[in-house]
Amino acid sequence: MHDLSAAEKRVVWTADDAEITRAAVSAADGERFDAPRGLYGYGEWSERAFGAKYIHTDGGQFVFSRSWRSGSGNPNRRCMRFTPEGACIVTVVYGAKPGRPLFIYQGDTLLAGGTDEPRDGFAPSLAANIEEPFRGDVIIRGGASDKDVFAIIVDYYDPAEIVYHRVSGRIKYNGGADMSGAEIVFRDMKDGGEYKAPFGGEYAVRLRRSRRYEVSVRNADGVCVTLDTRYIRLDMNDLCADIEICDIAPRIVEGDVVIHEIYRSTGGLDMDNIKLYFVSGDNKYRADIDGGRLKISLMPGKYRIYAEGIDGYSLSDLSTLYELEAGDTRPFKNILIKENIRKSE
Repeated sequence: MHDLSAAEKRVVWTADDAEITRAAVSAADGERFDAPRGLYGYGEWSERAFGAKYIHTDGGQFVFSRSWRSGSGNPNRRCMRFTPEGACIVTVVYGAKPGRPLFIYQGDTLLAGGTDEPRDGFAPSLAANIEEPFRGDVIIRGGASDKDVFAIIVDYYDPAEIVYHRVSGRIKYNGGADMSGAEIVFRDMKDGGEYKAPFGGEYAVRLRRSRRYEVSVRNADGVCVTLDTRYIRLDMNDLCADIEICDIAPRIVEGDVVIHEIYRSTGGLDMDNIKLYFVSGDNKYRADIDGGRLKISLMPGKYRIYAEGIDGYSLSDLSTLYELEAGDTRPFKNILIKENIRKSE
């Protein structure tokens, strides 16, 4: 395991700790429980025999035989909480099905969320950086049923100590732009500082820990970093993170077109008669609609959307605007067409 300095320490709570599990499971729905080393929370939780492994960011290995399981929670129900003693990285080792997320909050502020399940015997994790502990308790809770929590790991650090870690990975680009002289720029989103690495098949750069960075390309025209790899969070250890670059070019945007009937269950709006347009400046583009799905090729930019052939109906407010951001490799836009409310006679 990582050797912690005098300014650092680690606190670990796991479902394999019988004392913690006994306290959590015995608490009724909404009843407070107190566990060792400052952990507390509110019932109801259940104990589940569920094995999983986890490798922490410093290489430390954990093996779990049990998890805590709960349904949807709030700050005073079905949650785990603690008061941070200082700046720290909170890691929650968990399992959650799609549509049933687990969250890390500090007070009312959402810091992280996820819906990943264990794979090949290894559990996923969520991490949040608590830079200002005075802003409130850390709260771990779910947004729906059936979530497993194997462990909560808290790594404290000295925020006044400036420490740099190595960030490295591959740079992926399959386009045809001239990349000679291009640079990959990492901008510190807290103080605006910039760190650079030359474009190539791989990169390596040293960045200040406990910061979030926006990644971009400089000295190259017509390209950008994809949204999926545009942001990097560096916590307590070296990080491997690939960067993907794409051409700024037209993208196929797809989505669902949904008709919301208020007064009619049958004989309403005919999808085949709808014409849907995306407008940017003087340019107008018509979307293809087939079987309730739209498809349209667009350049990155902001668009106004309107429809023809929907008499007695209108687009929802969220359906009238769309922004396709450069670097979005999986763009989508859903459209809701709702029947107009009739004035009472």
